[in-house]
Amino acid sequence: MRVKIIFAFALLFTFSTMTIIAQESDSSSTPSRTETDDIQTLIKIKPDTHKGFYASVGVSMGYMNGNEYYERSFNPGIIVNRKFALGFEVSNFAANIDVFAKDDSFEFNSDFDGRSGGLFFAPIFFSTKVVHFSFPITLGVGELNGYAYRTDAWGETFLLASDDDYYAYIRPGVEVEINLRKRVRLGLNARYQHAIGVNFDDIYDLKNPLNGVVGGVNLKIGLF
Repeated sequence: MRVKIIFAFALLFTFSTMTIIAQESDSSSTPSRTETDDIQTLIKIKPDTHKGFYASVGVSMGYMNGNEYYERSFNPGIIVNRKFALGFEVSNFAANIDVFAKDDSFEFNSDFDGRSGGLFFAPIFFSTKVVHFSFPITLGVGELNGYAYRTDAWGETFLLASDDDYYAYIRPGVEVEINLRKRVRLGLNARYQHAIGVNFDDIYDLKNPLNGVVGGVNLKIGLF
């Protein structure tokens, strides 16, 4: 572990040194700049670059063990030059499914609920057209809670077990947007979610319950 840390710092030092040398070489070959323009950055946004922002609310539907579930989301973001969006997304969801016990001895009913949040980025194509599209990718973390119960012949419900787990996920997808008004857009999207870390093996015969296609619709309001 110590060798890896030293190696990482060595790489960082080498990269920093090369960057400084390159910047010094560049500054020596160009005219002097004003004091307000001395700081150089990796990401340069020109003064005439168009900058926008928006807030979005949406609802999505996915499948967990063959049963549908619904997700609500909120998504604020910024848009640079009408070609690239960046922001974060928070969501919560709930599902009620029938699932077998780990030993397949009986089937019981389960309620699941969860919440997640992450950063997203999306290249945008033909954004000034009435219909355009983007390829959003979200990277985040979430929590999933499960409650297993059975109902007896007299209609009484008994909680058998409960569990919770945290997970990381990546969610790439494609979205088609329609410009309803200058500051209002309607989006239709399809995404594939891959979650890592969900492990309810001690209760359910349920593997990777959050992996799969999620489709949704959202409404964006902002300065595009």
